[in-house]
Amino acid sequence: MRRRFVLVALAVGALVTLAWAVPLAAVAYHSTRTQVLFQAERDADALAQYAQTTTDPAELRKALAAVPAERQSRLGLTLPNGTTIGGGRHASDDDFLRARVSRGAITVSTPKGTSYLTAVDGVVVEGYVPSATLTHEMRTAWGLPALLGLVLLVIACFVASWMARGAVRASEELAFAARRLGAGDTHVRVVPGGPPEIATAGAAFNEMAERLRILLANERELLADLSHRLRTPLTALRLNAEALPPGLERDRVLDAARQTEHELSSIIEEAREPLHDVEPARCDIAAVAADRTKYWAVLAADQRRAWRGKGLTGQVPVAVGRADAASALDTVLGNVFQHTPPGTAYQVSVLAGEDDRVRLVVDDAGPGIGTPDEAMLRGVSGGESTGLGLDIARKVAESTGGALTVGPSPLGGTRITLAFRR
Repeated sequence: MRRRFVLVALAVGALVTLAWAVPLAAVAYHSTRTQVLFQAERDADALAQYAQTTTDPAELRKALAAVPAERQSRLGLTLPNGTTIGGGRHASDDDFLRARVSRGAITVSTPKGTSYLTAVDGVVVEGYVPSATLTHEMRTAWGLPALLGLVLLVIACFVASWMARGAVRASEELAFAARRLGAGDTHVRVVPGGPPEIATAGAAFNEMAERLRILLANERELLADLSHRLRTPLTALRLNAEALPPGLERDRVLDAARQTEHELSSIIEEAREPLHDVEPARCDIAAVAADRTKYWAVLAADQRRAWRGKGLTGQVPVAVGRADAASALDTVLGNVFQHTPPGTAYQVSVLAGEDDRVRLVVDDAGPGIGTPDEAMLRGVSGGESTGLGLDIARKVAESTGGALTVGPSPLGGTRITLAFRR
């Protein structure tokens, strides 16, 4: 931003400088040229007046010697007999003849300068100004306006940079605070400053951050309270399950109750944690998939579903927490059990490609999904569910920079792919 302020000031300053520098340079050009030529004319006229009194070469040389040394080489006298005294002849013979005939003064251009010729009693006096001398005088005359314009441009850039400093600092502080807020620090605030527009934006940011802090705190408290309230019926369910006769059904219900209680405890702990300063999440997706398929295998055996695991061994780390990864896989497998008839086969695969993505793929041999795009819309469900399952799984995948896709499966049903960043 500061660079743009400086560039604008530089552009405006350059236009203003050109507005006065160009006319001033033109005036300086004409003034300097006139002054230099006027000096040559004055010296030539002085010698011409002296030549009216005598045409003796010796006397004329004495008069020429009285002229300052830096201007002697520019003066020359041509006597009626053709003798030249002084700096020689620069104008052409025709110009000398024309000056002698007119008995007046003429100014002519030569290949290397300008000559002023004046004739008195057959004596032609030449005042010569070389182009190099005229150019030097022009540079001297133009140097001051050019230097002044450059100084003004430097001052304009300095003033623009100084004026932009407050706006730039306020903008940078606001951007830094916005990044901290995005990272989860809801207590970050800014001191409104800078131009009125940025100060207003800073005040609005503080109001937004405060309202966001309150909303998030209320939401997290509500989530924790809701999870805690679910513990009461869950405890009753677990006690009823413990009262069942020993057997497979009792063990399966108790295992599900313990797993649900563990998930509720994780939700409550996560809701109580601060939003910022959280360590980057990661887990071994192969281990998670192996653990969750083992958990669902009990229900699969009860419903006589054939299932298969692929790539569930070894270490495949991904940038997502274990609880989130397990929740996403449970959601997808839950859809398989809920929306396909008993006896439908399924397969869970972990595919680690050559890119930076790891894909968790769930295939089933069910009837398939007619509209895959609608299946991922939040709140849309083809059955009696809430329609949040695939949306939750999608957000888990996208939180790592991945994605969730729905398509046909080689088993004949639906393939749901969760792509996680390594």
